Amino acid sequence: MELIDTLMKISEKNLGNAGLTDLTIGTVTSTDPLEITLVGTMLVLPRAVLLLTESVVEKKLTVDPHTHDINVLGHNHTTGGLGHSHTAPGGVTSTDLTSEYPSSTDLDETYTTLETTVEMQVTENGGDLPTETGTVTLNRALAVGDKVIMLRVMGGQQFLVLSRVF
Repeated sequence: MELIDTLMKISEKNLGNAGLTDLTIGTVTSTDPLEITLVGTMLVLPRAVLLLTESVVEKKLTVDPHTHDINVLGHNHTTGGLGHSHTAPGGVTSTDLTSEYPSSTDLDETYTTLETTVEMQVTENGGDLPTETGTVTLNRALAVGDKVIMLRVMGGQQFLVLSRVF
C-alpha cells in the first residue's frame, strides 16, 4: 500500500469519527419535556441536545381591544320668532315668546363606542392556527407528531431544529 492510500484511509476514518453536520428528520414524541425521535434510527433526543430556531418556537400577536371616545357631538339649536298672541273679548294677550331660546346641549359629554377587536385568521399548511380572544398565533409550539428537519452539529452532540416538515 502506498503512503497516499494510507493517508486517505486515516483521513476517512477521522472524518467519519468527527461526525460532520448532517441533515436529518425527526418526529416530536413529547412536548413536556420536549423529545424528538430520529426517523430511521429511533434514537430519542432529549431537550438538552436540541437547539430550537425561531420558526419552531411559539409566537403570538396580541390584538388589544380598543374603544373610541367621541366628545365633539355637543350642539344646540336656537329658536326665535315663537311669539304669539291670543285674541279675547277683552283684548289681545302679550307676545312674550319672541326672544331666542337655546335647546338642551345633552350631547356635549364624552361618548365611548363599543369595544372592538380586529378579527384575524392565520393559516399554516392549509389549516387554521389557533386564535384566542385578543391574540393570534403566528408560530405554534411544537406538537406531538410534528415532523421536523434538523441539522446534526459536528460531533453529533447537539441538533439544530430548523423547521416543521409538511
